[in-house]
Amino acid sequence: MNSLALLAALLAAPATDDEPAPALPLDMSADFVEVTGRSRFHLVTRFAPGAVDTWAIEASAAIRVFEGGAITLGVPFGHINPDGPPRSSFYFGNFRVGFAGGAAIALDDDAAEAMPPTLRFGGALDLYVPTRPAFEPKIECNPACNAGAHVAPIRPLDPGMFLGGAFSGRARASLGFDVSYFGLSAEAGALPLLELGADPRGYLWLSYGARLRGVIPPYVELFAEIAGSSALLEPAAPSYRAGAVYATPGLRLHFSAMSLAAFASLRVAGEAADYVFGIDLGGAAPRQTRQDRELYEPLTP
Repeated sequence: MNSLALLAALLAAPATDDEPAPALPLDMSADFVEVTGRSRFHLVTRFAPGAVDTWAIEASAAIRVFEGGAITLGVPFGHINPDGPPRSSFYFGNFRVGFAGGAAIALDDDAAEAMPPTLRFGGALDLYVPTRPAFEPKIECNPACNAGAHVAPIRPLDPGMFLGGAFSGRARASLGFDVSYFGLSAEAGALPLLELGADPRGYLWLSYGARLRGVIPPYVELFAEIAGSSALLEPAAPSYRAGAVYATPGLRLHFSAMSLAAFASLRVAGEAADYVFGIDLGGAAPRQTRQDRELYEPLTP
């Protein structure tokens, strides 16, 4: 009888490598640094209606090279329609390549919350190859025909992807905190830019942003972001201007390794479109390390 009871107890005991309690899904923002360096992709479409309809279409990916570090890539497309068909401009922007990474540290491993109190920190460094030449309008229309200068302001954290005739980079630092079903993160960055041509001119912009998200188990995430950029150094008569400041509420649905988000950005400062609407289709590779599983395994019913 004692042997049967001991066998039953052994069968009922959890294995030493059992998964921990469910935690928050991976933060799948396409704009803010994801410090765990996960392999993932995003396809983001933004639309700013107005007198000049403006589109930004971006494909990006991160490829993990080691725990906490990933190579990042970005391919942007822009489009404006200043006066209706056929007067429009569609173009390829500046190819982006970089590196992002960091770490997530659980502050209380024994906490009972869905996500134990967790500190996240890291950064990213990006380089923009000037694959977009300086824009030379082939049609007569207002200055908005400079598609790059028109699309860039609706991308306050990443204007370098759309500015033609410029070589630029971006360095960012990120700090975040997760607990229970909530996550808060903030980042700041510097964007140096060199306008190419017979008379090269230099710029230096500051980017900044904050992001709050809350998860409704098992699939729904609500988030709110505010982000912008300001000029620290630029020529007296700049060809490009730093992007506006936007407040962005949104909704993201998580489906295992895939997610879909819809958002709307409202301009609160600066000169750019009043509203920007967007959709983000994202996906992430399966967890590879125990730290990933412990901190970021998606919620289950």
